[in-house]
Amino acid sequence: MGKGRSVIQRRKPVFALWLGLFLAFPAHAIAAVPAWVSPKEAIGPNLARFQQGKKELTDREKEEIKKYGYTGLEVMTYVDSNRETRGKPDYTIYHRCLNVTARGGNIRASGILQKYKFYYPGYTARMKQEGIKPGDVEYRVISLLTSPAETKGDTTMKTFYLAAPGYRKDSDNWQYSKKTRKVTRSVVAKRQDEGMMITTRDDDEGREPWEEEHRILGEDVYKGQACLVVESIHWIVKNYYLSRRITWVEKTNFLDLHEEQFDRQGILFKILEKDWFQVRPSNYWFPRETNSIKFPSGRRTIHQTPIYMVHEGAIKEKDDYNMQGIRKQVPWVEVDGVLPPVTGFASIPPEPQPRLEFWEKMGIKVQVKQ
Repeated sequence: MGKGRSVIQRRKPVFALWLGLFLAFPAHAIAAVPAWVSPKEAIGPNLARFQQGKKELTDREKEEIKKYGYTGLEVMTYVDSNRETRGKPDYTIYHRCLNVTARGGNIRASGILQKYKFYYPGYTARMKQEGIKPGDVEYRVISLLTSPAETKGDTTMKTFYLAAPGYRKDSDNWQYSKKTRKVTRSVVAKRQDEGMMITTRDDDEGREPWEEEHRILGEDVYKGQACLVVESIHWIVKNYYLSRRITWVEKTNFLDLHEEQFDRQGILFKILEKDWFQVRPSNYWFPRETNSIKFPSGRRTIHQTPIYMVHEGAIKEKDDYNMQGIRKQVPWVEVDGVLPPVTGFASIPPEPQPRLEFWEKMGIKVQVKQ
């Protein structure tokens, strides 16, 4: 993973797109955006280790601090704070979603524009419930499909609510169909459902750090990056679809680079990888590409995101985040040609692979689903 680079520096066509995005917002919305700060500094160990009423460290956590300098919960809290769905300034993205039916199967591409609006000042405020309480609106996202042709112009608006131990209010989803010219309320998928992709809602929207028990398994070097390897076991939902998930966390910025998921029988069946970069000038981290695979079928979901814009000032809610807004069908940026066309398997990234070297070093035999 390279150091943080601006998209403008990498692609000339994207500069015009960023400029178009910038000019699309009124002058009165322009204000200074706070720069990204390492979660270790922004949150700090005390809040990360003692959250949601936790009073003391376990013996294992005390050993983790002696050995690694962190607890598992602390590390995964820092990781969570970097997620796209956690307290950032409002932002707009364009990404292409590639779904591969199987090895040698069909590849389906969809283009999506999304605007995110957050309703609390930052991740620390979210943790402390300052300015936001369980059940309050946490964030909204409005999505506009730009491809394929049969769904181009369809729009979705989702509202998410802050969860807390013992309390969860599911999201509200409204969808506008260009074909029928109607707005309907769509059924919310379960958190463990995959839908049209191999990633679940929990994979995409995030799991709360306090929903899982975490422990640091060891250290590893993944693609040249020094990582802590953390095991997470879900305990909130009975009969959860994962027995555990293992995350390779880059140690400097706390970015999840690689994740291996194990089914209820303890067999490895899904891998997710992320390639991160920083958006200038605020330097918030975003995944440029998320690459996932499910075994044994070889089904894949790949998110490629060449455009991110962190808005200098809040998006005007009355303009978009309402029923009238999702009927607009107004593209927020021209995206044709930003990504090269997908012409076959040679034009998509290689399959993620299990990190067998680490497991061998740990003396653990991992079974991959066949």
